[in-house]
Amino acid sequence: WLVVNPIFTLVLYVPIQLSGAYHKGELPTFERILFEFLIFSLVEEVLFYYSHRILHHPKFYAKLHKQHHEWTAPIGITSVYCGSFEMVVSNLLPVAVGPLIMQSHIFVAWTWFALAIFSTTLAHGGYHVPFLFSPESHDYHHKTFNCWYGTLGILDKLHKTDR
Repeated sequence: WLVVNPIFTLVLYVPIQLSGAYHKGELPTFERILFEFLIFSLVEEVLFYYSHRILHHPKFYAKLHKQHHEWTAPIGITSVYCGSFEMVVSNLLPVAVGPLIMQSHIFVAWTWFALAIFSTTLAHGGYHVPFLFSPESHDYHHKTFNCWYGTLGILDKLHKTDR
């Protein structure tokens, strides 16, 4: 984690600069920020669901994802307990692509990244915090390994992996 994240950030620096994203200047409106968060959430749902489901395929699971599932009753830090490939493909890219596509202001992107870290820590934390998403479906995923691959549950419902 301490090696992969800085390298990932450096690799993304060029596309960020070329896209014109992360400009300095006036903050977007609150409505714009909410709209971007909606887009980010949908992009993350699609990219995380499919990358995560592929990692559960028998050809890839043992080599690429089993380490993460050593914890059948996860705790917060297990959200980043994985190999480098999984960290990039399934954890970092799904969160980073939305702000890149939207050419988001740096404040919006950083706020989104902080929310994503909080959300994945909460999903692996085992505690149901009132008024926030429940970690129960992800806890069940760590127990059974064959359901609840997404972040929002939209694609789990569509593909009937919400059981």
